[in-house]
Amino acid sequence: MSKLLYSATMSIDGFIAGPGDDMSWLVPYLGPDPAIDELVGEIGALLVGNRTFRGDDPHKGTPTEGEAFGGGWSGPQFVLTHRPPAEPVPGVTFVGDPLALERLGTTQGPVATDIRLRVVR
Repeated sequence: MSKLLYSATMSIDGFIAGPGDDMSWLVPYLGPDPAIDELVGEIGALLVGNRTFRGDDPHKGTPTEGEAFGGGWSGPQFVLTHRPPAEPVPGVTFVGDPLALERLGTTQGPVATDIRLRVVR
């Protein structure tokens, strides 16, 4: 049976990103982590918000720029937004309603592994 893994990140002031949504402060903490590597291997699909999807990539300028978990994961990604891009993004489904979780099962078939839902403010 699949699990829904939920994570939320926020600083004391209510935000995680620096000025201009800068996430470069995260780079020193992106080293190998066996616990995280194991968790990433169990994720079958990602559901993220538009700000997370379009946010500043801590891997900017590297070969893994734009890849989930720095290239350590691949699979179906769902972005909850009312502003989908004009051009399709391979491997990404943009959804604009609260039934996004239901679509994880109907769009890609039954999800046999875990679903990771991440909220960043």
